[in-house]
This record gives sequence, C-alpha cells and structure tokens, in this order.
Amino acid sequence: MLSPSMKRLVREPFVHFLLIGVALFGLYGGLNDAPDEVSGQNLVITESDVAQLASSFRQVWQRPPTRDELQRLVDKYVQEEILVREALAMGLDTGDAVIRQRLRQKMEFILDGAVASLEPSDQTLREYYRANAERFTTLPKVGFRHVFLGKAMDETTVGSALRALKSGAALEEVGQPTLLPPELGASVRTTVDSNFGAGFFDQLVALPPGDWAGPVESAFGWHLVNVTGKTGGTLPEFELIRDRVEDAWRRDASERLGEEQLLALKSDYRISVPDVDGISR
Repeated sequence: MLSPSMKRLVREPFVHFLLIGVALFGLYGGLNDAPDEVSGQNLVITESDVAQLASSFRQVWQRPPTRDELQRLVDKYVQEEILVREALAMGLDTGDAVIRQRLRQKMEFILDGAVASLEPSDQTLREYYRANAERFTTLPKVGFRHVFLGKAMDETTVGSALRALKSGAALEEVGQPTLLPPELGASVRTTVDSNFGAGFFDQLVALPPGDWAGPVESAFGWHLVNVTGKTGGTLPEFELIRDRVEDAWRRDASERLGEEQLLALKSDYRISVPDVDGISR
C-alpha cells in the first residue's frame, strides 16, 4: 500500500519522464551490445587536446584562456566526448540523415584534400588547355541598333523606313514605339535572345556590319537592324589564362580522383541491392 506522499510522487510528470528515460536507456543498452572500444573504455585527454582547446579559445577571444576557463573547456570536452560515445553505442546515429550528410561531407573533404596537394607541371596544364580549348574560348558577340516596325509589315513600310534611316533620320523618328532597348553593345547570345527572343542572335550574326538591313523577325515582330560590330569566339593565349586553366584542371582532377577512390572503397564491400524495376512506385 502506497503512502499519500508516494502516490503524489508517482503522479508527478517529471517522474514519468525519468522512468521512460531509464527504460529507453535500458532498451538501447540491450539492443546494442557495444564493444569495450565504444562504450566503457578509457577516456584519455592528451596535452595536444588541451592545447587545441586553448588555441580555439585564443582565435575567438584574441587572448589565452585563464586556468579556470581552460578547465571549464576541458570539462565540457569530456562531457561532450562521453555523450557522443554513448550516443554511438546506443546507435543514435543510425538512420539520421543530418549525421549521414555531415559524415559524407567530411569523407569527401578528405578525398578532395589529395588533389589540393597536387602541383601540375606547365606541360600538363598546356596539354589540358589544348585538349579543352572549347572551354576557354570566349563566346561570340554582336552589337546592334534597331527600329521596330510592328507585328506586321509590308514592302512599302520597310522601304520607307530604310530610306529614312540611311538618310540619317533619328531612330525614334522611324518605326513604332517599343519598350525594347534601341541599342545593345557587344553582347553574347543569351543577352540578345533574352531580350528579343530565341534565334534573334543567329539572324544578326549573318548580317554584314555597318549598314541597315532587314527586316529581321523577333519574338515581338519585325525590325530593321544595323549591326555595329561582331566578334567571333576566340581562344586567349595560355599565359593570359593560366590560373583559369589550373582551376579547371583541379576541378576535373578532383572529380576524377574522387570517382577512382570511391571505386577503390567500394571494392571492400559486398553490395547487394534490389532490382528497382521490381519495386512499385
């Protein structure tokens, strides 16, 4: 028979929480028979560990820690290490997407570190530059002025507008009003087509520069166009873009080496996966 004080204690929510916690710890302990090296092992904090804690403190606060501050850092480190080890022993990391992502990122960082230590020779970079010339070639550009004729046009309108422009008439005096920019300096395909519609750039590069021509069709209607300049794609000299070539080489080398290292790691595993075609969606 429970006394009144015991009955009140049993009804306390905190006691319920505590009992549930004890039960869960017991369950995890039973399901995860952790080896000595994971749970219950010696916890040794080295002088190097303490020095690292002091260094981290110094970087943040721009001064060395006092003895009491350093002791608190060590105590906190011990507490953290114990909790992490116990969490691992209980398998709390299993199935945690955030932890899996962080571990994957750390492994990728370790694998990428090998590339950072590589120093490609000048010959290696020159060969890479020649083999990947299209990656370093500048995009063609075109500059132009235009007059908007409207969504529909006829030979009379085109002829009248051409004569006026060749006679020196101002652009705003010819054609119809439009919100399109009246002139673009040397611009790449994406800039031109984003303003005038897909295919407009290709029509312009086919026109001779220096004179009014057209009509040329855009996504909005018809235009008379004066191409003010054109530049084809050019490959800069290696010496001018050596740093850019090396950056590209390192990115490719990192990707290639990462794939090779992953294949090497995979060879240590017997991998079994189901046929995805047999899994209903």
